[in-house]
Amino acid sequence: MSTIAFVLALALNPAFAADRMPERAVSPPVSEEDEPDEDEPDDEDVADVRDVKRDPLPTVTITTKTPGEDEFVFEEPIAPPTPPVAAVQPGPVALDVAGKEALANNYPASIVAVDRDAVVIELPVLVAKSRAGTEPFVLIASVFVGATKVGEVRQSFEPASLAEFGPTFAFMKVSAPVVDAKGEIKIVVAKAKPDGTGAVPLFTQTAAYQLK
Repeated sequence: MSTIAFVLALALNPAFAADRMPERAVSPPVSEEDEPDEDEPDDEDVADVRDVKRDPLPTVTITTKTPGEDEFVFEEPIAPPTPPVAAVQPGPVALDVAGKEALANNYPASIVAVDRDAVVIELPVLVAKSRAGTEPFVLIASVFVGATKVGEVRQSFEPASLAEFGPTFAFMKVSAPVVDAKGEIKIVVAKAKPDGTGAVPLFTQTAAYQLK
């Protein structure tokens, strides 16, 4: 069949064209369910997650029984312990020594603790600014509630007890029993010989208190 005759046959008889044209593969329509979801993890990712093993929390077995009822046994998970808080590193003594003389009335007394019927009073004392020229002595702090002496603390000092280049402090702390709900504590500081005799008063400090 010539080319002209073939073209005329195609134009005049569509069935003739369908019998002679090669079939084309038509892809079926893709539904929304068949479309891949970009957010869904691959099978390999899911397998990786499932392979991760997590240690179970320890449990404690608890048995309870109420009179007239059955006994129940159940396990309750134990919470992991709370990690300890890091301790704060201590720093230098936060007391100013500029223009202050040793064994003088330089710092106030303070109430550092209050109990049901007692208080704790503390008084810092500048003992020396250096080791040079210091002789042995005893520092005495006597505590009074009204006219009654309720406590005393003594601390001995020698040249070896003092810092060589910086200041040395004594923190005189005494627990004092009290009767009234509020009042005043008096602390008298004195200096004595190494054997504790010949005490000479240096100064007096007071601090107000109030029981809880």
